[in-house]
Amino acid sequence: MKEDLILSLDLGTIQSVKDVSRLFAGLNTLYNRLLVLKQAFINLQIEALVYRLNWSSAFIAEEDCLRIKAITTQSPIKVDLLGIGSIIEQVRRIIRDIRFRKHDRILRDLEVLERVAAVSERLDLPPDEREQIAEMLYKPIRRIAPIVSKHDVTASEPQKNEGGE
Repeated sequence: MKEDLILSLDLGTIQSVKDVSRLFAGLNTLYNRLLVLKQAFINLQIEALVYRLNWSSAFIAEEDCLRIKAITTQSPIKVDLLGIGSIIEQVRRIIRDIRFRKHDRILRDLEVLERVAAVSERLDLPPDEREQIAEMLYKPIRRIAPIVSKHDVTASEPQKNEGGE
């Protein structure tokens, strides 16, 4: 099932395309890696999991890719992204965690890492691969965290009257 993720960015603080580019690149990488991890969990695919996470965009079907549904340019800028529902919800939680928790606690507290632990146990991954997977999921979070904080990025669901797919 597809679901929307509404991002709001404070237009007054954005002075560089670089920040916006890093935000969207980081969100896309995070989304792709979470989706590959979910597929591995469902299908019990342990072979080359670290490789698939590293090159995650190559392992995602076109219809499952994160999409831009709409952009409004008033202040704050609103970007409506469309993606797989369970992954969008995790991304939404991660952005909320970044905004409302101390950055040094994010790694420890995220549901993402609970999923890594569950996948690791279920797939019997060696400890070094577990660490690599955790780092691969945390890397895009570290990339977007300062941007989310600096530009007061929020993540929400669409209003009921806005619909969704």
